[in-house]
Amino acid sequence: MINNNKLLNIVLVVCGVSKEQFYSEKRGRSLVLARHLFCYISRAKLGHKLVPIAQFIKRDHTTVIHGINTIENLLSVNDEQVQTLYLSIIEAITKEYELPIRLDITAKNKQEADEIRAYIEEKYKCPILVLNY
Repeated sequence: MINNNKLLNIVLVVCGVSKEQFYSEKRGRSLVLARHLFCYISRAKLGHKLVPIAQFIKRDHTTVIHGINTIENLLSVNDEQVQTLYLSIIEAITKEYELPIRLDITAKNKQEADEIRAYIEEKYKCPILVLNY
């Protein structure tokens, strides 16, 4: 499974921020998006725990939760910038680990699709990008 150091390096390159900027107290949009995307992907897609993520980014766990919620909201309203960054990060992770880029799954409903996705992620230790249900 990808670790936080590897994910951070990918996020920094894709978002165009330095490590120093990422850890700084600055709150420019590009920096905040980089931090939020890191938190979202680390937790929601890679299954890392909140407290270790918070410790890694040198923030409080509530900041991690806020970042996750923010990215979920921005993805749900099709924010073009966030979608582009998110998909670029996922693609970089995929290429890094030579995982399949696309996997089509047919499910009866969202719950079944989520169960299938969770099973595949757990069994093969790889993130699955869900495009739609």
